Amino acid sequence: MLTWLKKHYYWIILIVMMLQTTIYGGMGNTIASIYTIPVTTDLGMSRTDFSLAVNMRPLILFLGMTFSGPVFQRFGVKKPMIFGLLTLTVGYVLLSVSNSFSWIAVSCALAGLGEAFVGTPAISRVVNTWFHRYQGSLLGLVTACTGLGGGIYSVLLSAIIQTDGWRTARFVSAICLLAAAVCIMFFLKDTPAQLQLLPYGKGYVPKKKAHRRSDEHWEGYSFKELLRKPVFYLAALTFFLAGVSIYSAFTTIAPHLEDKGLSAADAAFINGLMLIFLAVFKFACGSVSDIIGSKLVCIICMAAAAVSLLLLPMVNSVATAIPVIAIYSLSVPLTLVVLSLVTYPLFGYRSHDASLGIFLALPYAGSLLIVPITNAIYDAQGSYDLVFRLSAALSVVVIILLLIVYALAKRDRKKYEIQQNSKGE
Repeated sequence: MLTWLKKHYYWIILIVMMLQTTIYGGMGNTIASIYTIPVTTDLGMSRTDFSLAVNMRPLILFLGMTFSGPVFQRFGVKKPMIFGLLTLTVGYVLLSVSNSFSWIAVSCALAGLGEAFVGTPAISRVVNTWFHRYQGSLLGLVTACTGLGGGIYSVLLSAIIQTDGWRTARFVSAICLLAAAVCIMFFLKDTPAQLQLLPYGKGYVPKKKAHRRSDEHWEGYSFKELLRKPVFYLAALTFFLAGVSIYSAFTTIAPHLEDKGLSAADAAFINGLMLIFLAVFKFACGSVSDIIGSKLVCIICMAAAAVSLLLLPMVNSVATAIPVIAIYSLSVPLTLVVLSLVTYPLFGYRSHDASLGIFLALPYAGSLLIVPITNAIYDAQGSYDLVFRLSAALSVVVIILLLIVYALAKRDRKKYEIQQNSKGE
């Protein structure tokens, strides 16, 4: 039995990653949404101040993800992940006893630092190290667990908030995160070689199919070469603006629905449902990217953002909220799964490890900008509607920018390949 488990340890790695992602993702996806009203009411804090304090999480997450690549290259992935989960645990313990803006800000900063080392860059590195086959589908499957966890914990923690208060809910979150750290400590291995294994699917070459995008597989630029490409910076701006558009609504769904007349229980249910939809769409986007190409999936995600953000102000019941939230959920995988994959056809494999943390950090930087603006406008107008409409328009701008990035990247690739061929001759 032990020999069989060792031989098939890939699947233990996959299960462990799914478990820890369910836990940390569930906490991260509910860090603000279901707590906004109970915390601001209990502490007499404005939503603007609360959002500014909570915004320390994406700020530190942005900085941490930017430098996560070198950390993983030096220490492997296991030690940084354990550090990340323990830091998250401390952050949530502090959140459970916080009584002021400053303590909430410090606690959320610790949560952001922890997430930088357990989030998508770490997940992507583990999947790419252990699996050489089905990478898109498996990356989608693991990251989908953040939405699954969000759906589960949104309902569970909302119930705890109603019965025992928001502080107890925060402390329960800390216990779950500590359990995830212990799990990673005992079961995660940095590489298959530690168990005398090869990566799953090592040497597998996918059959060429008519529908498979040929530009999904090329060597590409070195990171130094990439930094000299103007299209790199235009792509960075585009992904930043995508984060601004998409995250304008992500943490405000539950309070927005309550403002529209839904009960707290119904709003929590819809918020949880959104995260379950998100889990499904993360896996779907990863799998579909393997078929039609990640660049097209990016466009589909942004179109979903434009439509759903335009419709959100019109929601006034559970029946109207469900389809709109389902469409909105399709947009969010762009900032996680699809963004991890689209850098391959745009810039190639050589620069992927060095640039991935930067690109994944950019949508979080966008949330840093839009979340306090969203809540400031709410405090001024008593509604999120204006922000959602402006974000819908911005989504259309992002689609146009994506098309420009694709065209410029294709042009640069042709020039680069001609130069490489001429050198070879």
